[in-house]
Amino acid sequence: MEQRGRFHRSETNPAKVNGLVLKNIADGTRDRLDVDGVFVAIGHAPASGLLQGKVDLHADGYIKVQPGTTATSVPGLFAAGDVAAGMHRQAVTAAGLCRMAALEADRFLTIHAAPTQRAKKVASA
Repeated sequence: MEQRGRFHRSETNPAKVNGLVLKNIADGTRDRLDVDGVFVAIGHAPASGLLQGKVDLHADGYIKVQPGTTATSVPGLFAAGDVAAGMHRQAVTAAGLCRMAALEADRFLTIHAAPTQRAKKVASA
C-alpha cells in the first residue's frame, strides 16, 4: 500500500526512509526500491535577473565573482549563496559563501567609510 507524505514519529519509532516508489512516466508502472536515505536535487535557475546588465554574469546566469572572494564586478557588491556557487550548489557551500560575503562587505565598508564614521566605529570597539 502506498502512503504518500505520511509518517509517524515517536521516541521508539523515529521517522526513517526505508524505500522509494518509482513511477515510470512512460508506462505508469511502479517499482519499489529499498533505500536508507534520499538526497533530492530540485534543480533551479539562479535568481539573478534583477542584476542583468548591472553586474557581470556567466552565460548560465550565475554571478561572476573574483576568484577566492565574493566580490563582483561592482565595487561594494558581494555575491553569495546559490546565485554565486554555480556548480557547488549545496547548503554548506552557500552558508560559507554568505559568511565570507559578510566579512568582505564589513571590510569594504570599513575601508570606504567617511573618516567620521571610521572614528565612530573604532571608538565603539
